Amino acid sequence: RGTPRGMVAEVMSAPQTPPSARSALDVLVEQALAMGGIEGDAIVAWAYLAAAHEHDDHEDDGCGRSSHVKRPRLHQNSDRLEQWDVLMGTLDEVQFQTMFRMDHAAFNTLCAILTPALARKPVNKCPDRGGPLPVHYCVAIFLMWLGGARYIDIHSHLHVEKQTVFNVVDEVSIAIVDTMSSLINLPILNPDELAKISETFRQKYGMARGDIFKGCVGCMDGWLARMHKPKYHPNPNSFYAYRYKEYGLAVQAVVDALARFVYVWADAPGSCHDSACFSACPLAFALGLGLMDPKYFIIADSAYRDEEWMLTPFTHPRKGAQPEDEKLFNAILSGHRQVSERAFALLVKKWLVFQRPLQMEPDKVGRIVVAAMILHNFCIDTRQSDATYSPVANFTRTQVRHNAHEVTADGVVYTNEPMPPHESGYRSRTNDGKLRKNLYRFRVRQRLNAGLAV
Repeated sequence: RGTPRGMVAEVMSAPQTPPSARSALDVLVEQALAMGGIEGDAIVAWAYLAAAHEHDDHEDDGCGRSSHVKRPRLHQNSDRLEQWDVLMGTLDEVQFQTMFRMDHAAFNTLCAILTPALARKPVNKCPDRGGPLPVHYCVAIFLMWLGGARYIDIHSHLHVEKQTVFNVVDEVSIAIVDTMSSLINLPILNPDELAKISETFRQKYGMARGDIFKGCVGCMDGWLARMHKPKYHPNPNSFYAYRYKEYGLAVQAVVDALARFVYVWADAPGSCHDSACFSACPLAFALGLGLMDPKYFIIADSAYRDEEWMLTPFTHPRKGAQPEDEKLFNAILSGHRQVSERAFALLVKKWLVFQRPLQMEPDKVGRIVVAAMILHNFCIDTRQSDATYSPVANFTRTQVRHNAHEVTADGVVYTNEPMPPHESGYRSRTNDGKLRKNLYRFRVRQRLNAGLAV
């Protein structure tokens, strides 16, 4: 008594004042602040400790000991459903699509697809934390996070804690990869599907360029998924990409004519070159075994090497000017290949989380990338409905290395014989990739000699 602790205890033991009146503790704090000095500061400190103790929930267990009483969680499933209904009532279609990056119909379809996988392993199973999260709640959290929303934004709209957001992102990404992986598929063993993809490329990019390239079934390109330096990897410096001056995961992907990802491999460190990454991926091994029909091929940039099933541009000579037919060949190839650049641009612009480095380990980053590409294809297929590819009837074509001829709509006769050496001294290599490249270069020259546009 008379000490700061005694003065506060005396005020705390006084009868409680009505809620409308000022509490005695507030009056004591004001007097202590006016008093100043060490004694006044001590009174204020003891007042805050007493106030904190007053709001703690304790009860006597009958033996003079105080046991903590767990408070009920505020956000139970019923509260979440009510909050969800309130949120949906305040969003129109444009606001909903801005928040979740898809419309109501696509969102409901996605929830229906992921319900079996998320029901087997629900998120947040502890009853004290509100019970398992509803499936549409988990999907909404993942889409908001993937769309670039910060934790505080997700908490303000859906009232979930930070650790719950991380758990939801992990579980939903696993469910998407396990359930919807069929949306990323390059059917190298199915000639009919390859014919459909090739015809789509011809209609969108080839017909306006004289049908120089026939048989293209995909465009190959690499992309760096930015991330922070790994903490638990045995060689974290291998993920540092010197070209971009930051850490990341090297992603290899093949894109079709509709900017859909038909193949993805996200399992290489950022320091790995695109050509080396592709050589290590399973697709290169399968194509090297000749599992795809030789009349189909993939287009890539100069970072990759020529193969029988891959077409790359001509490099600029070290001395002298580049021949005109090679320039036009590269221009036509670039017109086909731009779809891969556009696909990655759409991916990053849609899922804004990739515009900042991910604070995850490499395996989780790769899974997030694959899940984002699956949802990218899902949104495109939802818009395209059942008109993903144009029907093709009686699509036949001879192999490149066979001696045959074909006549285009312009009346130009294309020969499938390899082009002879160029006047500037260019000599064809013996591999099949160079033979295909020389064939298409010869077609460019034929159109130039006929006076037709390329």
